[in-house]
Amino acid sequence: MRRFIPLLFLLFNCVYYNTFYNAEKYYSEGLKQKKEGKSGSSFFQKSVEKCKKVITRYSGSEWMDDAIFLLGKNYYYLNQLTLAKVNFKKIIEHYYSSPYNSESMLYLGRIAMEEERMTESVIFLDRAVDSEDLNIRMEAFKAKLEMHLRMGSPEKAIEAGKDFMAKYGTHKAEVYYIMGDAYSKIGDYYGALEMYKKSMKEGKGLEVGGLKYKLTSIYIELDSLEQALSIIGEYKKNDSLTVLKGKLLRRVGRYEEAEEALKFAKNWRNRLGAIANYELGLLKESQGDLKEAEELYSKAANLGDFYEITELARAKSDIIKMMTELHPDSTATDSTGCRKDPAYLYFRIGELYYLEIGDPVKAVESYKEVFNSYPESQYAPKALYVLLFIYSKELKDSSGVSEFLSTLKGYYPDTEFSRKAMEEFGGYLQDTTGN
Repeated sequence: MRRFIPLLFLLFNCVYYNTFYNAEKYYSEGLKQKKEGKSGSSFFQKSVEKCKKVITRYSGSEWMDDAIFLLGKNYYYLNQLTLAKVNFKKIIEHYYSSPYNSESMLYLGRIAMEEERMTESVIFLDRAVDSEDLNIRMEAFKAKLEMHLRMGSPEKAIEAGKDFMAKYGTHKAEVYYIMGDAYSKIGDYYGALEMYKKSMKEGKGLEVGGLKYKLTSIYIELDSLEQALSIIGEYKKNDSLTVLKGKLLRRVGRYEEAEEALKFAKNWRNRLGAIANYELGLLKESQGDLKEAEELYSKAANLGDFYEITELARAKSDIIKMMTELHPDSTATDSTGCRKDPAYLYFRIGELYYLEIGDPVKAVESYKEVFNSYPESQYAPKALYVLLFIYSKELKDSSGVSEFLSTLKGYYPDTEFSRKAMEEFGGYLQDTTGN
């Protein structure tokens, strides 16, 4: 019988390695797809199944840590962080001498950061930074830079990035990228621009579209729209960048090109689809086609809940509907069958421009219309009161505050709005210099 033992052992090893080989192959394919902007989830899931098979069938094997670690990585990229954490903790708690110990610390640090448990993240990442493996040390270092950003300490991220540059000669492109984000966070757009350019120069493995998006966004902040367009050029491999190009083309008045760039995402039921429809709405509104503009805004607002863009689209849609109701030929009525109060409509339009869209200049136009055209309306003193806020807080125009305060006090002296305005802005009556 003894002569069969080596054969059985060989057979055992062959089956083990074949199963584990397939697990690694599926994992690698999943990573490849992820780098191409796809989810890779089907391959990660297949790898999970193979890893589980290895762990179940060969639980006593000396290579268990290989399968457990790979299982953790698959769960990590499937965004099943709790399961990933369980497997990485098994490595550090039960396989002390495993070559995957330090890298498990790295992943646990990243997971803690994703779960906003920053103190725990620091502990794991600090242990990973002590690794003998240079790549793990550098990955942990980069993760700490990201953590500084998430904790609202971009200055620390910049200093840590400079320290990294002094210590290491590789991975510079990714660190420059993170430092660019940090400079952008503190409003140093020229510093961010320099970092992103260095990242593009250094990096071969970085996703070019994402970096172009960052550079383009910085040029937009600097109001260099043509320069921003030149960064994008004819690059078409990044959908977000293509939509951003459409937005830029609209802003510089190249409407036909803008429409061409945006229409590909018009029917997408995601955030990009909402942005594309909103931008097309702005384009049609600027061309005077309010009917189509409202339809596009309405579509953008109903594609899903995408936070700011959804709220902007909804506000724009409502504004156009109310502007239509204000048309002399309009017969629009409220739920009681009565014609809607135009003073209320102008006041509501002002609210939407000021509170939802963030355009105080447009808001001022509507609020002024309330007082100028409907001085007897209950909304007139309220509109003047809001104008005081806009001129003092947003426009920093003290002469305007003084003018509207005098008007409110003179025309509506006994209203609650007049009394409140005198308490809050009474000092402006003496300041007519406009400073």
